[in-house]
This record gives sequence, structure tokens and C-alpha cells, in this order.
Amino acid sequence: MTLQSDFFKPIDRIFATFLSKDPDAQLFLATLMATSRMGHLCMRVEEERILPSIVPKEVEARAASAASHLDPKLFEGPLVREANRYYLKRNHFFETRLKEGVARLTENRESLPVTYAEGLNEGQAAALQKAMESPFFVLTGGPGCGKTYAAAAIVGSFKKARPDGRVLAAAPTGKAAARLGESLGTQAQTLHALLGVRSPKDTFKEPHPIEADLILVDEASMIDVRLFALLLSAVKPTTRLILMGDADQLPPVEAGTVFAQLVQMIRAMKPHLTAHLSQCMRSDQQMILSLARAIKECDHKTVDGALHHLHLKPLDYGIVSWLDRQYDQPELTDLKKLGVLSTLKKGPFGSEELSQKIFRKKCQNLHKPTLLHIPIMITRTDLNLGLYNGEMGILKRHIANIDDPLTLEDQAYFEGDRTLPALILPPFEIAYVISVHKSQGSEFDRVIFLIPDRSDAFSREILYTGVTRAKKELMLRGDRALIQQMLTVQAYRHSGI
Repeated sequence: MTLQSDFFKPIDRIFATFLSKDPDAQLFLATLMATSRMGHLCMRVEEERILPSIVPKEVEARAASAASHLDPKLFEGPLVREANRYYLKRNHFFETRLKEGVARLTENRESLPVTYAEGLNEGQAAALQKAMESPFFVLTGGPGCGKTYAAAAIVGSFKKARPDGRVLAAAPTGKAAARLGESLGTQAQTLHALLGVRSPKDTFKEPHPIEADLILVDEASMIDVRLFALLLSAVKPTTRLILMGDADQLPPVEAGTVFAQLVQMIRAMKPHLTAHLSQCMRSDQQMILSLARAIKECDHKTVDGALHHLHLKPLDYGIVSWLDRQYDQPELTDLKKLGVLSTLKKGPFGSEELSQKIFRKKCQNLHKPTLLHIPIMITRTDLNLGLYNGEMGILKRHIANIDDPLTLEDQAYFEGDRTLPALILPPFEIAYVISVHKSQGSEFDRVIFLIPDRSDAFSREILYTGVTRAKKELMLRGDRALIQQMLTVQAYRHSGI
């Protein structure tokens, strides 16, 4: 393999050739950029090995050997070396800021009196006790284990101890924030709004301290290293911070698996700062949770039995007509009842193409102009309209042909009794089918989970995340051998956390 191999993207080659003329150094630099592009914060060099191993052995050996005689000027520019770890400077900046924030917030122990709420099980009561003993606390657990109920008890106990204390709740996406606010009976906002982030450049700035006495952040597994670092830096020493999430879910689309690694570190070094809830509070979800647990533990036999029980069916092109029949004229409330998920975004069975095919099929069935109800997903945040990337709504559109433009009569409806003219919406996509990545922070009564070919590029975390979006009913379509193969791969992104 050379620098011109199809493995390396143009950005990898440009980065390498701009910084060095030495062929081996170029391979090292291109590999480092590729590693960062894949979401790893750093690259480790161990003798003739590079971790993560993303290139063939002969290239790995050449790149690893080049690490010992790189031009020192590189470390005055875009590279950072820390022991045997090599970083792009931006990744090192965010990781360092994050670690400093964790160290600062875990130094103090300020205990507050505990007021127990009714209905807490043993695990939730223990979590409440720990949360009131320290200003920094991490609560983990899978779906249906009562994290939000425990969080509500923590907030209630805090308000008893500090009646005038200001409580803020936040989550990485608009829909996760809405769900959190609904569960807690309070207003919640996105992390971007809480931190005043309007563009990626804002994450490099010194944050304004958040004026709050207690900050509760849900769906922490979705937070990338940039937002995580900014959040921890913005929390004042006198503020209590509670992080909640499921460490077994998919890592964020951007860099790092921060929450999972943070949980692992705290469990090992400061176990009094974390609690894990494992008792399922939903008896009707036992089969789904059993499958999720088996996926997490890479239990091939149990997964195979569950797939048989769930009547796993293959995925073919007849799925479009079948899915078309699942949707009639959906209303907002229906967006919580049915979720059709795909592991892929692109391709014939990806969320984008399937959504378009279902839309075209509905347009073909029209015999006269009709008010068509179309599920949509916002793809770019518009703070002026109060709409966030990933937020779903219903577009009610007067249409006779697929090429008809939007009109002044067309309206979009979102949770919170918000109605907006379709013509002023930020960019959105038709969302009869959504990707598993975009489904994070959501739950549906019924989930149809599509696992097409090429899904083996993903790890078992995508299976776990897709399965755990279902509250009552789960249907899977895909290949049994492919699913079993995905079980053997675990998402891990290298860092110095």
C-alpha cells in the first residue's frame, strides 16, 4: 500500500504531503489523519504496531518506524505527542480540556441531606444517596431501568435541600431534551443552547460559566468530545452536575467515545461517583431487554433464540410496499408509536432512499390533489424558529404530483403545539425511515428494524441501540449470519482518557 491507495482519502494525502516529503513520514501522517477521521482521538505506537490497526501490516510497520524520527517541527504545529500517543492538536486540546474538567469537578465532596421519594427501588435509592453526596455524579442504565425516575427523585431531593437552587436540564438533541423535560415535568434545552454553541468554532472558546446550582444532562453517550469538554469547562465549582446515559449505546457521530470511557474510568477510580441501574421496570419489555442484554454480552446462542422467537425475516425490495402500508396519514402522536429504523443512511435499503421510495409510492397512488401527511426530520438547527437538528414533525402538504412545490397552504406541525408554514422551515428530509444514529434519544412503542447488507461495517452497539428504541414490540428484517457477525465487533475509539 502506498499513499495513493484508495484506503486514504484526499484529505489524508493532502495533510501528509503538505507536512512532509519523506515517504514513510507521509504514511504515518496519512494514517494519523485517517484515524482521526474515523473518530479516534489519538493513535498509539507500540514498537512496530499502530493502534488502532487500520492499515495492512507492512504499511503499519513503516508508519510506526517513522514515528521515532519525525521532524520535531511537526510538534510545534499540528501534532502533539504524549508518551506513545500521537494526536492532531485539536483532538489533544479537547481531550485535555475534558480531563481537566473531570479532575476539577471530582475534587470536592459536598454532601446534601437526602429526601427519599416514594416508589424507588433499591438501586434507585442507592443512586439518590450517592448523588446527594457529591457535586459530580454519573447515572447509567439500559432502557426501562428507571434512570429518569431516579433523576426526578434527585432533583426533588435537591430542591428540598436548596429551595432557591436553580435547576437546568439538557440533552444533546432537541427530541431528547423534549423527552427529558416531559419526564421531569420541567423545561429542558439542547446542550448547544445551554452552552451558546452556534458553530463548531464556538467549542474552541472559553465558555461562559453556566448560572445554575444543579445541571442534569441526559443521553450523555451521544455527546462528542468537543461538547463534553465545553460542558465540563462551563460548570462552576459550586454547581452540581449529573450525567445520565446508556454507556452501551452507539458512540457519537463525531470524535470520541467519551461517555463510555468516562464511566469506565470513574468506576475503576472513584466508584462513589457513579451508579448503574439494572432492574427492568417494564414487564412488557422482557423479550426486547433480554435480546439487548445478549447483544451487549455477545451471547450468540441467546441472540439466535431471540431472532427465532421474533420471526426474523429477510430484507428484500418488497419492503417498500409493505412499509407503505404501515403509514396511512400519520399525526404527531404516531411518531412515538412507530419507528422504522435502518442501520444505513445511504443505499437501496438506507433511510434516505427508502423514505423517498415510500413517498413516491404514495404520490403514485394519488388520484386527485390530496392533503398528504408526511413525517419529516429537521437536518439543520434554526434557533430563531426553535427547531433543532434531528427533531421530527408532520408536514401536511397539498400535493397531486411528486414534483409539486411547497405552497403557502402547506404547514408543518411539531411537539409543543407549534405550527409553522412549510416554506420557512430549515432544511429537512422525509423520514418514513430514519437511521439508527438519528433515532438516538427516541423511543417508539413499535420498532421495525432493518439490517441490510453492508451493516457488518458497524459494531454490536448499533444493534443494541436499534433494539432498545422499542418499548413494546420489535420486528427485525435482515440476514441472521450478518447479525451474528456484527455481534463480534465492538465500537472502541482510542483516546488518552
